[in-house]
Amino acid sequence: HGAASDQLGAVQDPAKLIVVPYGLELDQFLDTPANVAGGKAIRARHPGKKIIFAVGRHVGYKGFRYLIEAMAGIEDTVLLLAGSGPLQQQLQEQAITAGLTDRIVFTGRISEEDLAFHYHACDVFCMPSITPAEGFGLVQVEAMASGRPGVCCELHNGVTYVNRHGETGLVAEIKNVESLRTALERLLSNGAMRRRFGKQARKRVYAEFGVEEMGRRLLELYRGISGVGEASGK
Repeated sequence: HGAASDQLGAVQDPAKLIVVPYGLELDQFLDTPANVAGGKAIRARHPGKKIIFAVGRHVGYKGFRYLIEAMAGIEDTVLLLAGSGPLQQQLQEQAITAGLTDRIVFTGRISEEDLAFHYHACDVFCMPSITPAEGFGLVQVEAMASGRPGVCCELHNGVTYVNRHGETGLVAEIKNVESLRTALERLLSNGAMRRRFGKQARKRVYAEFGVEEMGRRLLELYRGISGVGEASGK
């Protein structure tokens, strides 16, 4: 954000830019019996298939039309696309025109509980957003907390601060269907890579994006600015 923002870029002293990542309640995405069972139930509907999961409002900057186009070349895989929005009908018509109705499932809006189940059902999570309007991507953090590797696009902002290329997932070029397809296929075809990235993804979010860590860093920042607690430790 500091590099891409006109406002933050005007700050002359880099030491004044302090990063405090947004924190989530992460434990709801762990491998609980309910989440594991819910994930297995969803997978049972698509026997013998790998699963890609994507979720978000069906609007232009989310880039779902590029993901649908990328699915045309990915075999033995189902895309579960959750959410709704003004482009939902257009995206559904795109899938029909491309002959992909048997490989793309529009789930509509899903509950918080079902959201965790879908993360646990998928092999790969994808957030194909194409503009800096996507500044972070909370759904990436949720997928990573579920131990799932992700594919996103290079937006030069918080999106790839969250998902690190070659560590927690892969990063594709924006609006590049072939780059997106290649990244997805690379993960889908390599179970060892998926497991390694998934473990590293969960480790990263617990180190950086938990609500407790956010609170600790904010308190540390406020104490540093105010000087309160430096002498007394309170």
